[in-house]
Order: sequence, then structure tokens, then C-alpha cells
Amino acid sequence: MPGKWTSLLLFFAALWGAAVLRHSPLLYGASSGPTGSWANSPINIVPTMAYADNEGDLFVAAAGHMALLHNTIIRGFNSIHQQASHVKPQDAADFLSYTRTWLKFLRAHHATEEATLFPVIKDVLEDQSVLGEMHHEHERLHGGLSELDKLIASTDQGAPYDTRQLLDILESLRPTLEYHMHHEVSSIAELSRHSNAPARNSTEATAAGDLMATWGKNSISKGGLFDMVPFFLLNTDSTVDDGRWVAWPGMPKPVRWALVNVAGAVHGGWWRFASCNGHGRPRQLYATPVDDEAEAKNAEL
Repeated sequence: MPGKWTSLLLFFAALWGAAVLRHSPLLYGASSGPTGSWANSPINIVPTMAYADNEGDLFVAAAGHMALLHNTIIRGFNSIHQQASHVKPQDAADFLSYTRTWLKFLRAHHATEEATLFPVIKDVLEDQSVLGEMHHEHERLHGGLSELDKLIASTDQGAPYDTRQLLDILESLRPTLEYHMHHEVSSIAELSRHSNAPARNSTEATAAGDLMATWGKNSISKGGLFDMVPFFLLNTDSTVDDGRWVAWPGMPKPVRWALVNVAGAVHGGWWRFASCNGHGRPRQLYATPVDDEAEAKNAEL
């Protein structure tokens, strides 16, 4: 039989666990699948099947993983864009925190590319001129991202949630962001034709692939455990291409479950706006025109 203090500890642990799970994305798993365009517009998702059968090609494989990562960013943007006009005042703080996490995720992604990934690629190809366009594409997004940062900061300081201003900023970002999300993937794939590209399945290609894979894992795992990681996993669709990428990113299932449902419970309200549930399946977006229509009908009664 457990002692008095052990029983008390178990009791309080159970209370804590119940409180955490009340806010866990685990509860979002029961929501119905999406209707309409879901989170695949207004920015188009990057096609991934072109990179599925890479036959050991270092850069085509890297482009495929980059496409999957970019698609989480795109779904995040689309989920913000589609829900911005339908967020209720009581949900605005959580929605803007979700938006802030998207902004943090994108900035961290670009920073780790420039600090780690691009130098690896340049060294492998012995060519410091490659991917120069990507740096300029990143720079062209800075102005719009700064405006988004300022808008979110102003609401933190008491300004009302401004749907129109948020949508204006998102629309100003959209063309440049969409071009970059697609162009960077195709540019990396094209490096397979570079004169210094390592031969397929060679020792050099394997070593470079390991370095790139490490960058990919670190760019997520070293992000915010309670914000960036849940955001990433809850905008990763495991059903695309008939489930071909269901095991991406590679991690033990219990670890993934904990990252989504335990770490994600810390800011559980934010993830109501995510595009996928805890199992990586598309879910109906939380704030929708249907909710607006229902509220209007109730007000008439």
C-alpha cells in the first residue's frame, strides 16, 4: 500500500494531468474532417511526389524534405489567412499567439538555413555562389514580417484585434512567400545537376545527406518545445500522397504523441487554429464562416 505522502503526490499528479489534458490537442482529434478548401489556399501547397523516388540523389531527397517542411509553413499561413475574419473577440489573444508562432517558425527556419544548411551545400559543391537568390528572397520578406510583428505587439499592448490590417499584411506577404516556398525547393533539386554534385550513393553523398538531415532535425527540435514544435506537428499532414510521408519527420510514436499532446497542452488554446489534429490528419478549421452564420441565427431568436 502506498504511504500517505505517496498517495498525496499521486493525487496531485492526477489533478495536474487532468488539468493539462483539458487543454491538450488530444481533444481536437475528434473534430470532423475539413470541408471546402481547408488549408491548401490561398498559397498553393508544394507538390511532393516529384521528390518521392529520388533513387539516392542527395539534392532531390533534400528538396523533398524541404517541400514537406515548407508545406507546414504554408498550411500555417493559410490557416491564419482563412480564419482571420472569423475570430471571435474572446479567441483573438490565442489566435494572435498562434500567428506569432508562425512568424517565429518562419524566421527560425530562414535563420538556420543561412547559418547551417546553405554553408553545407556550398562546401559540398565547392561553389560559394549557389543559392544566392535564396538570401535575397529571405530579405524581401523582412518588411512584411516586421509589419506583422508590430501588429501583434500592438495588440499585446491593448490595441483591438484588427482583422483588416492583419489581412492586408498577409496579402502583401503572399506573392513573395508563395514564390519563395516553391522556388527554393526546385532550386535545391536542380543542384543534382551541378558539376560538383557527389555521385549517387557515394560516401560523399551519404556524409552530406547526414549533415543535411541533422540540420533538419535540429531546426525543429531546437526550436520552442512548447510553441514551435507543436505548431510544426499540428500543421504536418500525414495523409498526403496516400500516406507516403506518414513517418515524417522520423521519431518514435510515443515521442511524437508527447510533443503534441503534453508539450502542446501548455498553450493548448493556440492550437485550435491549426490545420491538422494530433494524428496528422486534416481537421476542420476552428474559426469558419459557418460559425458566423450560426451566431447570427442565434442572435435573431
